[in-house]
Amino acid sequence: MHITRDLLRSVASGDLPPRLLARVGLEHLTAICPCCAREVAAWREDPIGSDRPLDPEFVVPLIAVATRKIARAEDQAARDFVDLLALPVGARPARVARSRTRFRGPALVRLLLGASRARLSDDYEEAYHLAALALSIADRSAHTFDLHVLAAAAMGNACRAKCDLRKADSHFEYVRFLLHSQDVTDLAVLAEVDDLEGSLRKDQRRFDHAEELLGRAIALYRLIGRQAPAAKVTLILADVHFYRGDPHQAISTLEGVLPQIRAGSEIHDYFCARHNLAFYLTSCGRHEEALELFEEDTELFARHGHPVDQSRRRWLEGMIYSGLGRLQSAEEAFVEARDALVDRGMGFAAAMVSMDLAALYLRAGRMEEVRSLAEAIIPIFQAQDIHREAIAALVMFQEAVRREAVTLAFVERLAVYLREAEVDRDLKFRGGDGGRIR
Repeated sequence: MHITRDLLRSVASGDLPPRLLARVGLEHLTAICPCCAREVAAWREDPIGSDRPLDPEFVVPLIAVATRKIARAEDQAARDFVDLLALPVGARPARVARSRTRFRGPALVRLLLGASRARLSDDYEEAYHLAALALSIADRSAHTFDLHVLAAAAMGNACRAKCDLRKADSHFEYVRFLLHSQDVTDLAVLAEVDDLEGSLRKDQRRFDHAEELLGRAIALYRLIGRQAPAAKVTLILADVHFYRGDPHQAISTLEGVLPQIRAGSEIHDYFCARHNLAFYLTSCGRHEEALELFEEDTELFARHGHPVDQSRRRWLEGMIYSGLGRLQSAEEAFVEARDALVDRGMGFAAAMVSMDLAALYLRAGRMEEVRSLAEAIIPIFQAQDIHREAIAALVMFQEAVRREAVTLAFVERLAVYLREAEVDRDLKFRGGDGGRIR
């Protein structure tokens, strides 16, 4: 039996006794959590401090006391969180280290981890700093080992998002050491670690390992009733299938999870799932289906879509139009998407759109436009996210165009390289095209 809103309302209104809520909560905890089950069983065998067996009448006052303590701790954590973030970034660790009573406890660690997740998409450095701060506070607090593990995993995930895969790998080695050396049995913690590490293995193109970790994370999330995170991980699993060369499995996986993602409460995941499905369909040549899916979300996306996502959506629109032979519309979409991404300093994405545009021109025999495109690529070099190896690859493209030696096959290989190099800064481009591009 689960704790439900109806049950809570009935207890609050006095229709049902509080001891029923306590009994349901205790039974539910011991059913889903091995750690709770083990400890309750041990207490029942040797109930030190009480001659009575564990029963709801005994649990109710304990829950009431614990609830008041939790409320006070959360209020203090909220104040500490605000005060901590008001300080300059460099001053925060020292402030935590100097304090003997403040800036402690699991509630503050959770707030920092939540803030770290929120900053992951737009400020990798801040996300990493907040996770490191959470780890430092967990080290100084009692009963926070599980949160220590999650903070270390969050640091690794921030490194992955920043495309520093080596540093991310070292963080997850530490996380696995913690899990193997300590008795971590919280299924939510194990699920989140598998979830985050699975994303890293995907970016490393270790697809078998990624599939194993993500599949286990999905199973654990579902076991503890967390359907939304399970659905979100399934989106990543679909990407694993796609990028290891099985777009049909990616489509099947995504179609299976789409009904579980609501446009209301999970709008970002909804857009991501629909966008990826349209992309997979386009990659399989199913352009009409992709366009139909794409157009269904136009009004909703106009109201709720993020500007960066709008640029990527315009890029996908260009792919769909190109596949349908609507070349002028495709060109307009690619140019608009590229310019918007350059303006935002998103060099990798802009470079990939440029390769799609170059391929469109090459197929049409429009070499003058290819030459103009090659020269216009210079602002992409100045984007902060473009690393040395990727710049070298784009220079090779420029040189090939100037020597009139560029081919469609070369451009397609360069597009694949850029997609992979975006998450692997050490990856080098191997040109080679009939001996003409070295």
